[in-house]
This record gives sequence, structure tokens and C-alpha cells, in this order.
Amino acid sequence: MSHGFAGHVAEFRCAQEDALIGRLIDGVAATGVDGHRNAQIAAWREQIRILRHQLAGAPFQAWFIVPGVRDPPTISTP
Repeated sequence: MSHGFAGHVAEFRCAQEDALIGRLIDGVAATGVDGHRNAQIAAWREQIRILRHQLAGAPFQAWFIVPGVRDPPTISTP
């Protein structure tokens, strides 16, 4: 699995949004996918905002998280 970020919640919440998006794009590229649609990037931005809001509480700051992307499904042909 490729990921765009791995670290503590506090680090995630302090990271610049564009830097996180760049890491997600790099993570996807590492899987062999080379195209990114604006809709995907917009969805990541919204997901980052949601995660930051939901993880704002003090109990979460020491948690280690790895939000990211899944490897693309493989299609087998007979």
C-alpha cells in the first residue's frame, strides 16, 4: 500500500494542505497511476479538512495515522 502521509495526528494537523496533496499525488504515482483528476484532488482537500476537524481533540494528538491511498485494483485477463 502506498500512502501520502504517515505520522502523528499533531503533525498531520500542522502540515500545509498543499504539501499533503503533493504527498498523496506522489503516493498514487508510486503505484503506477500517472493521471490525477481535479475532482480527486478536490476530494482529498475535503477529506483533509474533515480529518483535521475530527482529530482536533487532545486525546488524538499522540495517535499515529497513515491516511492515504489504496493500491489500484488489478484486472486479470484470462
